[in-house]
Amino acid sequence: MKHAMRTAVSRRRLLQGAAAGLFGAAGAAVLAACGETQVVTKEVIKEVQVETVVTKEVIKEVPVERVVTQEVIKEVVKEVVVTAAAEPMTEEMTGPVSGGTITVGAGTPSTRFWNPYAQWGSEHHFINDYVWLQLWYGDQWGDDRLPSLPGGWGQGAAHKWDEIEPSRVYDFHIHPDLVWHDGAPVVADDVVWSYQMAIDPAYGAKFADITYINIQGSQAWAENPTDNVEDSGGVVAIDNKTVRVSLSSPNPGWWGRPLKDRSIHLPPYPKHLYKDIDPATAFEGHPLAAAPVGNGALKAVRYVEGQFWELEANKDFAYGAPYIDRYIVRYGDRDANDAAMEAGELDHIRAGSVESFVRLGEQPHLQAFPQRSPFGSVIWLQRGSEIFADTNISLLAEAMVLALDRDTVNATLDRGTRFKTDYVWAHVGLIADPPPGTYRELPYDPEASRELIAESGFDTGQTIRWIKWGDPGPRDLAFQEYWADVGLDVQFLRIDVAAVVEELYESRNWDISLHNFGGFNTLEDGWQRMKCGWYYSEAGFNAADVCDPVIDAMYEKAQQISDVAELQEAWFEIAKYIHARGTMVAGPVDYGTVRNIYHRRVQGPLWQQTYVQPVRSPIERTWIDPRWDGKDFSG
Repeated sequence: MKHAMRTAVSRRRLLQGAAAGLFGAAGAAVLAACGETQVVTKEVIKEVQVETVVTKEVIKEVPVERVVTQEVIKEVVKEVVVTAAAEPMTEEMTGPVSGGTITVGAGTPSTRFWNPYAQWGSEHHFINDYVWLQLWYGDQWGDDRLPSLPGGWGQGAAHKWDEIEPSRVYDFHIHPDLVWHDGAPVVADDVVWSYQMAIDPAYGAKFADITYINIQGSQAWAENPTDNVEDSGGVVAIDNKTVRVSLSSPNPGWWGRPLKDRSIHLPPYPKHLYKDIDPATAFEGHPLAAAPVGNGALKAVRYVEGQFWELEANKDFAYGAPYIDRYIVRYGDRDANDAAMEAGELDHIRAGSVESFVRLGEQPHLQAFPQRSPFGSVIWLQRGSEIFADTNISLLAEAMVLALDRDTVNATLDRGTRFKTDYVWAHVGLIADPPPGTYRELPYDPEASRELIAESGFDTGQTIRWIKWGDPGPRDLAFQEYWADVGLDVQFLRIDVAAVVEELYESRNWDISLHNFGGFNTLEDGWQRMKCGWYYSEAGFNAADVCDPVIDAMYEKAQQISDVAELQEAWFEIAKYIHARGTMVAGPVDYGTVRNIYHRRVQGPLWQQTYVQPVRSPIERTWIDPRWDGKDFSG
């Protein structure tokens, strides 16, 4: 049985505590928000004189409560110990070297299957992004430690391509040396097969309804499948190493869309391994689901549920063998990962809180690399909830935004790591800079909030249940108190993180949720969250039971437009409607920061900085500096 939970801590005490340093370490901040677009970090490098360098790898035994058991760690020591570079580097030698292990801390994944067509969070990307290649990538990696996104397409399974018809038809040529991890060559039939798995209802992925909706014939074939998906005309093999992809109509932005979660670019699947598998178990239940055979820079070696993943370098990778030998993902809760990072046991985490991010960034052996998240925090009110039966949801959502002093919360509790915005599509390139009037500013105004609550018709004598799949933090408690100030009784409905899909998307037994409006550089991503009836069971993310025929009609009209300028204007009209008073779909709050922390021994491109960026992870170009002795060398 679920219970609403309320913690009695006043907003004033929370903000005062943050200002006095009660919720985190004091000292110099490692980042500062600059306007609405970037975060600036300050990094201090200490120069040292090195005469003799000894390189070694130490794997500590860790108590049971710290991620894994002693027995498993001992097993890892026996099988994963690596040798350093043959010749130690001098201080002047700064180029990449081979050898070493990168160890990453991550949260425990909510599902136990690993493939590009069935992934729901970073925990899956920490594996899938390196085991599999997409057919192509929407951009190429720049020369810097962070993605510079120069604007060109990036190579994936295809190493080159030809434009047959502008913005509509392309031929992709598979790299001649690309092989599966079992040694079989990657061929055009593998791409066609993976496309069939993605849109065939028997497999349950249902990509024809959103991700591949623009591919010629995808929906028609999915509604009436034949034995061969090439009958649809959208994805066909031209020869053994060439695949033609055709869209229903020209769409200049489709080819460069980001690649995370369900926005992916036709990753090949090994047809020779999957063709005889029952579709009902292909993605979950079959041994291959937990031991994937991919074609990427790293090979899956071993997975111990709830403890760790072990991957090794693919020495036959078509784009060059990785510098590192091993890649380990250790699972644990936020506090355990933060502690392990501080102790020097890990090479990368996403810090569990703002306080730990600041504290860890101040450690001499660590470096903080914040990255603005494209997933904004948005107030969703459940339209199917009984307490809102006689309420104008749009007015109430706007009132709840007006009740929040977002600037003060950010400056104190969030240490300047969040980016306030009243526009839910600030992350979408095509419409990121809208004309005046597209959206309205929603400043902190508790009196206006109270008036709008009354106008909405909501009965303030009812309790609003706020669904949470983590412990409420200082920011949550502050929001709770701000809403109490305007007469709204909001209490926490705590669920387990493993039940997010069931509770948030399927049963929808909640009243308010703060989750994103989509984070990808494609406007259809937002429609997935507000189209009538587009629920999780139909491959959508409409958790709040939104249904506005006007919005659906505007989207359907926009999908028929091929001219870029005309398409942009159509999307601005949609944006204006969903931000307007009385038709606002959800209340915009802000964007957060991906709180990346790296050990200074990690060199080369920072591979985890690809977060929802349309680039191939450069894991093969990342290396471990053998000069690190754990005490003096600062990287």
